[in-house]
Amino acid sequence: MRLNNKSGMSLLEITIATLILSVVLISAGSIYIAGIREFNRSVEEARAQVEASFALDHIFLNLMGAKDIITFNPDNIVVTVYDTVTSSDKKIKYALSNGNKINFYPPYSGSPGTPEVIASADSIDLTFARPLWRDSLNPPPPDGTGTYVNNYVTINITVTKGRMSKTFSTGVTLRGMNP
Repeated sequence: MRLNNKSGMSLLEITIATLILSVVLISAGSIYIAGIREFNRSVEEARAQVEASFALDHIFLNLMGAKDIITFNPDNIVVTVYDTVTSSDKKIKYALSNGNKINFYPPYSGSPGTPEVIASADSIDLTFARPLWRDSLNPPPPDGTGTYVNNYVTINITVTKGRMSKTFSTGVTLRGMNP
């Protein structure tokens, strides 16, 4: 008994050809899905990096010309800057809001006005610190008292978008302020 169709191919040959074709199609589909996942991961990473680097640059450039630190907390800072438009000293403020936005309060004299959101993500961790101790030979006391270098502030920012996190850190010297 012969299992050939009219073209002369056997059932076994057709089954093998179908299996080979299905393996090729499954492989191509897997590569396509892996490519889409990598693309989405890259987009999330780029968005997190853009948010973090823009916020860090914004804060760095505005703090660099500051004359005085008015309020200094781990998640917000208020400094005095010289406003060239009004030719007077004004305050600017950066604050973390709800753990997912960084607000910038443009130069103001009395109370802060409406903030501008300079970074927004699923989660943001923003910290300001004064890591430099004036007396390098003796460590600072554990109670946090003592003399720190006044005009140097570090900024740490971690932005999470989707499954990706980006962390940046820098130090800024407030050039208008005495050490």
